[in-house]
Amino acid sequence: MISPLLVAVDDEQTSLDLVEDSATNIGFYVKTFTRGFELQNFLQQGSKPALILVDIVMPDIDGIELMLWLAGEQCKIPLIVTSGYDEKYLEEATQIAARLDLNLKAVFHKPIQIHDIEENLESIYRSLVSN
Repeated sequence: MISPLLVAVDDEQTSLDLVEDSATNIGFYVKTFTRGFELQNFLQQGSKPALILVDIVMPDIDGIELMLWLAGEQCKIPLIVTSGYDEKYLEEATQIAARLDLNLKAVFHKPIQIHDIEENLESIYRSLVSN
């Protein structure tokens, strides 16, 4: 069986490391990016990840802009959103995801708790490999 691909974009390397370690232990293949445009380029090259994790506040293209872009691409790939800033960012992301019909699976306030991300990733992984 081929491992499902999780792509994550976050300008904080420690957050990426946590996600990568947790997801890899569960069974995902993980590709990480520190800039939003890198994720866009990766997806535009035809890559089809099973799950996308996006941080909201980043220096070049923020997570909200990425969500708008994903919606414009008619992306239905499951999405997880994180933010280390005020909870209002996550609330806004949840509302935008619903309005744009994005497949939002979870939101996490940083610092992400390991047990929370692992629990969610395990659930998503099980649903992906059972289909």
